[in-house]
Amino acid sequence: MRASSAPPARTSRAPLVPSAPLVVVFAVAWFALQVTLVLTASQRSDAVFGFRMFAESSTIRAHLTRDVEAPNGHGTVEVTVKDGEWTAKDKDGTPHLVRWRDRVIESNLSTFDRVMHASYSAAAQVERWEGALNDVAGHLDGDAQTRRLHLELVVRKNGHEPVTYHFASAPR
Repeated sequence: MRASSAPPARTSRAPLVPSAPLVVVFAVAWFALQVTLVLTASQRSDAVFGFRMFAESSTIRAHLTRDVEAPNGHGTVEVTVKDGEWTAKDKDGTPHLVRWRDRVIESNLSTFDRVMHASYSAAAQVERWEGALNDVAGHLDGDAQTRRLHLELVVRKNGHEPVTYHFASAPR
């Protein structure tokens, strides 16, 4: 048997190595993006990418009501919604059960009339509750009676005096 002096055949390709200037440009851009995210954290309600030495200890309580046509036919009356559920008639007069949780599944955004921890921060939770209100109000297809939803949030930030926020959906 004769041994070959030729080198063995290559079965894989050499890895692509980016050029040094390209690596430097990428690294500078990545670092600049990270610095920008950290410096602008205080401008976002949840302060994502920001540093907090101590977590915020805030609570929130939500109360939901809806405007329906007054029994006398003149104007509207505000009706309290219990546990985010109510029965309403559609345009044909058929009653349907409407549930807030059908659209909003996160428990921090679908628990009413109970004090709960404001996850991430009070400002972030207020912003998320307002978004949830607008989403639910925009999807009340089987409810021809509700004219508008109202949301009252009572926020106690870090044990200080409570602040009350009032939000109303767009009229229907």
